Amino acid sequence: MVYVQHELREEFPEAVPRIDELYRINCGFTKLAAEYEFLNREIYLIESRMNLATDDELEELKKQRLRVKDKIVACLTGQGQC
Repeated sequence: MVYVQHELREEFPEAVPRIDELYRINCGFTKLAAEYEFLNREIYLIESRMNLATDDELEELKKQRLRVKDKIVACLTGQGQC
C-alpha cells in the first residue's frame, strides 16, 4: 500500500498564494501550519511502518490533524481567527 503525505499546499492548491501570505503575516497561522505538518509527518511515519503506534493512537493523531486542518480552512476562508 502506498501512503501519501498530505502536505498543506497539496491539500489546498488553489489557496497557495493565501497560504504563503498567511505564513508571512500571521504567526497564529504559522503555528497552526507547523502543528499540521508535525501531525502529518507522524501519521505518515506510522502508516509507512517507520514508527510504531497502536490503531487507537493513529486514529487520535488523525483526529487531531483534522481539527487543525479545520482551523486552517477557517483561516484561509476568513471564517475564523488564526
